[in-house]
Amino acid sequence: MVYKGINNLIGKQFGQLTVIEYVGNSKWKCLCSCGKETIVRTGHLNNGHTKSCGCLRGQSSKGNTRNMGPRIDLTGKHFGKLTAQYYIKGGKWHCLCECGNECDIDTRNLNSGHTISCGCYQKEQAAKNVIDMTGYEDDNIKVLERNGSSSDGNAYWKCLCKHCGNIFSTKGSNIRIAEIQSCGCIHSKGEQKITKMLIDEGCEFSTQYTFPDLVGVRGGKLRFDFAIFLNNKLSCLIEFNGLQHYNKPKGKWGEEWDILIENDQRKKEYCKQRNIPLKIIKYDQDFTISDLIN
Repeated sequence: MVYKGINNLIGKQFGQLTVIEYVGNSKWKCLCSCGKETIVRTGHLNNGHTKSCGCLRGQSSKGNTRNMGPRIDLTGKHFGKLTAQYYIKGGKWHCLCECGNECDIDTRNLNSGHTISCGCYQKEQAAKNVIDMTGYEDDNIKVLERNGSSSDGNAYWKCLCKHCGNIFSTKGSNIRIAEIQSCGCIHSKGEQKITKMLIDEGCEFSTQYTFPDLVGVRGGKLRFDFAIFLNNKLSCLIEFNGLQHYNKPKGKWGEEWDILIENDQRKKEYCKQRNIPLKIIKYDQDFTISDLIN
């Protein structure tokens, strides 16, 4: 949207100022973080000449006690799910959210619409995008019911492990890409076997080993199950791969499986480029210590 050839600046921030209205003649009404409104020319906003209503200059001038002007009273006003209660120092308002939580929000974020809840709105939106796993069942697990969400909105599901009968909880994404094949009893047995072999052999090793420059498709660090050291130097890496690394799920969950395989490939390429031996042990492989360290 433009105003007579002038780009719309409403909602944009320039230092302490948030633009709230175009008033004509290349001028904009702005709200300062201190609560005072001021009129500023477009050029002065864009070139950084004006960054506040003048309060920054007043704060930096020794002994300056200039009148900062009246603060706009937001008490009782609604901003999305938030209702401003009272002003606090630092240009913030103490607000009450519709969910019952209380929070302190920057004046600029309220007026610009950047913040409209204590954070519950984002969680509600995330919940709407949850893929319903109710009724899912395969040869390994059976989904029983929804089991809440993590702090970042990931849905968790209560499941029955068909291998040992344990009840456990896991993320829906872990189920969809077959990241888990049990409550942990199968995968842990393989890792326990490797751990015992390495200890019996007297090997120096570390588990869940990472490199700072090796990340996955979604930006998280990729982990190797075991790192073997010789004379305090990395000798080789070991991956114990479960069934999920070899069987692609059918239907809409295939895309997430593709991410798992891409991460596996990134690990392989990383090791290849740095001449780091990588031993991959398959879930159904009958392996010995020589398969791990030779």
